[in-house]
Amino acid sequence: MLNDELLNTIKDLQSKYETLEIKFNKLEQEINSGYNKKRKDLVDRFDNITKDINYSDFIDKIEINNEHLQLYFDLTYDDAFVKTIERVVSFMSAEEIPFIMSDKKLMYFENNKWEIWNKTEIENFIYKIHHKIIQQILFWQQEHVEELEHKETSQQWFHGLLRKVTNRKSSSTDKIKKRLISIFNLKNIE
Repeated sequence: MLNDELLNTIKDLQSKYETLEIKFNKLEQEINSGYNKKRKDLVDRFDNITKDINYSDFIDKIEINNEHLQLYFDLTYDDAFVKTIERVVSFMSAEEIPFIMSDKKLMYFENNKWEIWNKTEIENFIYKIHHKIIQQILFWQQEHVEELEHKETSQQWFHGLLRKVTNRKSSSTDKIKKRLISIFNLKNIE
């Protein structure tokens, strides 16, 4: 008798679980389709707007030099990063900057279409520029081997730069994004 009641309770729970699972899946599909539709509508609004450069080409075009390294030595990582991009962008026309703002969403142009610049993409952008900075540090080190062996000031500068660039704990993606929007001089497009 007790086993029959337990079995019935388990069957009842199984049935309720299956019903809940079906409802959850339907709700999840509705949420995803709504999000995807909203995202598609946002992206589709800009089909007729194009840029002269793709986002990936824009990143490739960014060159880091020794002046930028000095910024990283003198400033916080975020400030130096933003100042670096600001200097690069100051020599570009609006058509060479593959970004627009819409509905408070930052979008980038890639492969003849607009994509939303999400947090992951921003982190990738920061990483790619960071990689260029590290490469420039290595070039600087190779060019100044003699100085690094014999001049204490050069050694201190170099080690201070390495410490700042490799210790990015305080770096803020959101803060960098807000500052980049102002650098790109983006206005909301309605």
